[in-house]
Amino acid sequence: MDTTILEKIGLSEKESKVYLSLLKLKIAPVTKISEESDVDRTQTYDILQSLIKRGLASYVLKNNSKHFSPANPDQILHDLQGKEREFRSMLPSLKQLFAQQPEKTSVEIFRGIEGLKAVYKNLLKSEKDYLLLGTPQIFETILPIFSKQFLKQVKKAGIKEKIIFSNKEKFTKLKNGEYKYLKQDIFNPTDALIYDEHVVLFIWSEPYYAILMRSKEIEKTYRKYFDFLWNHAKLL
Repeated sequence: MDTTILEKIGLSEKESKVYLSLLKLKIAPVTKISEESDVDRTQTYDILQSLIKRGLASYVLKNNSKHFSPANPDQILHDLQGKEREFRSMLPSLKQLFAQQPEKTSVEIFRGIEGLKAVYKNLLKSEKDYLLLGTPQIFETILPIFSKQFLKQVKKAGIKEKIIFSNKEKFTKLKNGEYKYLKQDIFNPTDALIYDEHVVLFIWSEPYYAILMRSKEIEKTYRKYFDFLWNHAKLL
């Protein structure tokens, strides 16, 4: 008999041969089963032990010799149904994992004055507290009217800012803000704005650029860097 179906449901080729031989012989010693299945005697014995563990065979002692017999084929169906129930019980969790999308990092580049304004407007829409590592004085110098409007909206929305700046910076400070400074030579030529899984890098030389990155991992990295500098900065 063809062993293909039995192999598809989890039995090896030799296990299938031995089990089919058992079905034919009903009850027999290892030697007889080995001959019928055309499987080496030692392997046949090991396979029989495997089938017993799976509930597909059993044995009795006759004259101190083991005689093996097959389990009803319904047992195979029962096992498959049991495995199906187990799989179905964990299927919702598997589907949840499948539905989870890997984090995607998106990058946008904003250019010019209007581009800078768009970035700050996006921050206001989030209504999230933000961290700034850099030069807020330049922001107020390049965008004097817009910066006043921006800070007014920050105050109105209850957004808190936390800024690390160089000791030479002069800029507007909010009552609910926190501020520390570092020596000017420590700063990079780009400012970093960090908030709500966003990091924005500002290049304040004309024509002015803002590089906005949306990424939970990148934001987490920059936040750790900010916290490190904050612990080493001085209070205003």
